[in-house]
Amino acid sequence: MKRGHTYNDEFVYKLPKGYGIEALPESQFVESEFGRFSLLITPTKEDEIKVTRSLLLKEGEWTAEKYNEFRKFLSQISYLNNLKAVIIANTKT
Repeated sequence: MKRGHTYNDEFVYKLPKGYGIEALPESQFVESEFGRFSLLITPTKEDEIKVTRSLLLKEGEWTAEKYNEFRKFLSQISYLNNLKAVIIANTKT
């Protein structure tokens, strides 16, 4: 089955007033014979986080022996899609 396709998403998260970023996941890139995935996470302003995701699934047919490698590729993408940022309330005294 041929299933080549490209998916691109961009999100900007605006933090509520009084909150800040304590930690952000690092940007990531995964590539295999099945495609590639990139995740770019950047603070754009003091109160915003920009997330850009790109997934390219290559068109093609693979043998049944490649199924576990394909599942591993998809699992890596799923893991990266579920990374969390740490947001904290600013405590100025």
